[in-house]
Amino acid sequence: MAAAQREFEEETGFAAERPQWLDDFSPSQNSNVDVHLFFTRNFRKKGEFDKNEAISMEFVDFNALLQRVLSGKCFDFALSVAIMLTAPKKLA
Repeated sequence: MAAAQREFEEETGFAAERPQWLDDFSPSQNSNVDVHLFFTRNFRKKGEFDKNEAISMEFVDFNALLQRVLSGKCFDFALSVAIMLTAPKKLA
């Protein structure tokens, strides 16, 4: 959990409070990558995100993002999996 909080902060500049583990998965059987998914409702600005990271951030309402995923307009695999795991748990 501490590693997830640290990564979130390093990559976004925000601190996550009480992240909840959703699941872990590997994109394919032959992949060396493990994706660890967490959800948090509470986060706060703590610093600047690492500008060397290849990310972009956008704040989007959960239901709007769920609709993007369901309509095929979200092409990030890990984000889509996280949204589909979160929706039935009614965390957002």
